[in-house]
Amino acid sequence: MKKRMIVDTANLLFRVASAHTKYNKIGTPEEQAGLALHMALQSLRSHYNRVKPDELALTFEGRDNWRKTYTKSPECISQRVYKANRIKDDSLLPFIQLIGAFEEMVRAHTSIICLSHPRVEGDDMFAGYVERYTAEGDEVYGLSGDKDFIQLYRHPGFTLLNPDKAGANRNVDKKGNVIDPDFFMFEKAFRGDTGDNVMSAFPRVRLTRLQEAYRDEYKLTNLLNEEWDYADPTTGIIRRMNVGKLVEENHLLMNLSRQPQEIRDIVQETITRETANRGKFDFFHFQKFCGKHKLKKIAEESAGFTEMLSLSGRSERVAEPKVDVLEVARASAKRRTSLTF
Repeated sequence: MKKRMIVDTANLLFRVASAHTKYNKIGTPEEQAGLALHMALQSLRSHYNRVKPDELALTFEGRDNWRKTYTKSPECISQRVYKANRIKDDSLLPFIQLIGAFEEMVRAHTSIICLSHPRVEGDDMFAGYVERYTAEGDEVYGLSGDKDFIQLYRHPGFTLLNPDKAGANRNVDKKGNVIDPDFFMFEKAFRGDTGDNVMSAFPRVRLTRLQEAYRDEYKLTNLLNEEWDYADPTTGIIRRMNVGKLVEENHLLMNLSRQPQEIRDIVQETITRETANRGKFDFFHFQKFCGKHKLKKIAEESAGFTEMLSLSGRSERVAEPKVDVLEVARASAKRRTSLTF
């Protein structure tokens, strides 16, 4: 049995960048991008040393998202384009460009597995990796602040670590109760996701009714047969919506075990290919990357990242203190009066 670790790279990097920008306004966008990457790498290294995985994989986002393609098509029931509510922030452009360069460097010059495909979201790769290796009996640790991955607790052997809470396990609610991953996804399919512009299948449905339907097939059938009127805010056209059809579409968009088979095949083919073709750590190219992007602070501490980037010395690792990325950002803003890389 192996111990593996999969990282929701976009979530980790953008959470750090957002926190850093909120608490530290000093420096150019390029300098802030560099510091945010440094803080993200520190957080990643801390969790890596705590887990001590035999294998480390990073996910990256595809540019031609299949969910956007589907929700722009006539087949989409809700007619809501996936993530169309996201506001473009041009100030993050240097950071986005740096992430692209970072992915190229990690893929070519480290022993870390990089998982990405033009049509696939990082979440799909993350879930496919968890599904594949937990089925083989391995322990898989996921690092992400995205609570949507709670649904992956349906796979025995999976643990989701929250980087915002010093790596706390995410399968426990605020009251200390263990979350049922199946009900979590059941409720989410009805509620939708405002952050991703996924429509609620039945607005304002009571939690008690969902709990009853979850346990009772007859009540579930009645709930799925409900209909309601939706007034399109753009056109003013009123459409009759069927709860069952919207729930099914929401599962397609948000349930990470119910993507189209074509996408699921792409995910598994990508994992197989990238695992077989992983690179080897090249310290020279890592330093070159730091120099090219003026990441002086990272370059100065490059020796401290060698073990993680090369996946070496597993038995010799010493656990590092827990790191809360939001607290690091706040502390950095208080300490620094200027940026140095």
